[in-house]
Amino acid sequence: MSLSLLSFRPAIATTAGRRTQDSPCRANLNAASAVLELPKDVEVPKEVAAIFQKLQNGSDIRGIAIAGVDGEEQNITPTVAFFIGVGFASWLSETLKMPANSLHISIGRDSRLSGPLLLASMVAGLASQGVSVAQFGLATTPAMFMSCIIPGYEYDGGIIITASHLPFNRNGFKFFTKEGGLEKGDIKVILQQAAAAAHTAGMAPHARHSDDALVLDAALNTDPSSAQHVDFMPVYAEHLRNIIKQGVDRKDNLEKPLEGFKVAVDPGNGSQFLEPDGWFPNHVPNPEDKTAMAAGVQAVQQSNSDLGVVLDTDVDRSAVVARDGQPINSNRYIALMSLITLRLGLVCPAGVSGGTTIVTDSVHSNGLSDFIKAQAAHYRWKRGYKNVIGKGIELNKAGTDTPS
Repeated sequence: MSLSLLSFRPAIATTAGRRTQDSPCRANLNAASAVLELPKDVEVPKEVAAIFQKLQNGSDIRGIAIAGVDGEEQNITPTVAFFIGVGFASWLSETLKMPANSLHISIGRDSRLSGPLLLASMVAGLASQGVSVAQFGLATTPAMFMSCIIPGYEYDGGIIITASHLPFNRNGFKFFTKEGGLEKGDIKVILQQAAAAAHTAGMAPHARHSDDALVLDAALNTDPSSAQHVDFMPVYAEHLRNIIKQGVDRKDNLEKPLEGFKVAVDPGNGSQFLEPDGWFPNHVPNPEDKTAMAAGVQAVQQSNSDLGVVLDTDVDRSAVVARDGQPINSNRYIALMSLITLRLGLVCPAGVSGGTTIVTDSVHSNGLSDFIKAQAAHYRWKRGYKNVIGKGIELNKAGTDTPS
């Protein structure tokens, strides 16, 4: 299968993808029309539905994207990615009450080997519904969320193709709107819509070659101008730099507030543009992995750095190493972040509860809970970042102060 054909050979967006009336994304809005009609109330055979249902991992989608590992059968193929794109376009259209050909969706990926082909296939699925697509290339999970918020961009939806800290043969999808990541129920609907579209298009279980031909055919029959390359990561990097500048507030050096401070970064061969390699040759890209942390400690000690930062492939999981080589991850990392947040006053003013509450998930230790309770109230909630964020928002709305 030709990757260049699946990616529509898009032109570079000269406006960096800003959603203005003059941008390529906006100008081509009406040029795109649905190639694949979405089904209405179709009964999907169980074997087709199961292909998609098995991929749900709570509030995101994950599976095996590369064959060849014993006992791990590939279940995310280009065809599956195509129809998940169709499903997301359908869900977003219904959620925002906007026709699909009025939607603008951004999409990026981490450094995994399967990423380029899955991205091209998902772009084809989105474009088959008339969606205007902005391709970011290598990106991070936080960046894809911020693409829905940063003024001048404000995409209706964002997608990151990643399997976070998992091994090289895995991959998956996380979805965003300006409200944040999707809920578990949203992912279920997206996969149902994907299964219905796949069945209507004639997808049969285990028919890999004919299915991939369907994806290529859809790509060739989609308006090439509906997909644009957008150089968004420098915009996001500037957003992060501004946060650092404001946070440090170094009067004698506003532009380079960390000058003189040495930081060693281990990006886990991920999407941070420091030797991205989807084979992950150095270690598993997981800041909670002992080998990964040992590499971070070694880097700090050999470079005599003031701080070490260890990341996963899509930069939504991290750990640090202190100047003396002490690894700080898992429970210790949450304790450190809690203490910094409380000492810097990065919370709402005191509310009806009379204090501040730190929300963590349920898998953390009793020792962490005791540490937090010595500083503030602790609310232990369901596992998963989406659950923790949701509970924090809920508590804030109810008048209980939680860090924002």
